Amino acid sequence: MKKISFLFFILCHIFFYSQTPVLNPIVGPSSVCAYPSSSSVFSVTATNSPSTFSWSVIPMANVTIMNPQLIKIDFNPSTQIYTIMCSASNSQGSSAIESKTVIAFDTPTFSLVGSNQLCKTLPSTPTQINIVVANSNWGFVPQYTWSPSNVLLTSSSSNVVANLTTTTVFTINISMGPCSYSNSLTMFLNDCTGIQNNQDEMKTNFELLFNSSSQELKVKNVQEKSYVRIIDMYGNLMFSNIAENSVLEVNTLSFKAGYYLIEIKSRDGNGILKFIKD
Repeated sequence: MKKISFLFFILCHIFFYSQTPVLNPIVGPSSVCAYPSSSSVFSVTATNSPSTFSWSVIPMANVTIMNPQLIKIDFNPSTQIYTIMCSASNSQGSSAIESKTVIAFDTPTFSLVGSNQLCKTLPSTPTQINIVVANSNWGFVPQYTWSPSNVLLTSSSSNVVANLTTTTVFTINISMGPCSYSNSLTMFLNDCTGIQNNQDEMKTNFELLFNSSSQELKVKNVQEKSYVRIIDMYGNLMFSNIAENSVLEVNTLSFKAGYYLIEIKSRDGNGILKFIKD
């Protein structure tokens, strides 16, 4: 009887330790937000004392092995469905492959349209700030929150109008479906070297004429060899030239509707004109 019990114990022991690993389901989220959102963590457990675990992700993603049973994944933008697979091995062989399907939503990011360098004007002029959003999520409409909001003259969207009196740092949060993104945007308000707020220093009074049919702008009474440049409301240089005579002609056909500064430098001083194109 003792021999039978001992034999039964040996057989059970051999049977138990001769089994290949059996994986439990992979644990982790079924839907995630892609990079630059934070990484997602996945883990697995198994029976029968596996010695190694093998992981793979299709399509490829940035995988960090935290320990054999725990991985961290940064999902790539624009790829929406992933399959995570894992298997385990011991001296007796390998387990069946356990898999998990994960939906990765794009994380919206943004960039500024135009320049963040603006020129101060007197009186203060409302400034339009435009951002463009990268990535899209299966028809979700982006929702925007700008802070500080007290300087905004229009409701929060990708295009806002702000009344800026000093350099301002905006925090912009964009939510799109299950994912969101937040970053800062600094709009610099500069004195714009060489620009005066009036033409009192100039000995000549300028005359500004605009022909809406031909889109031609004329500046009269300009000193010969004066340097003239035109800057838009975002601080972008739209035109620059040396005046050959007292009348400077500028074709504004490519100018968008908005507020422009015309800076004039001559041997007798500097001056500025303000021009609004409807």
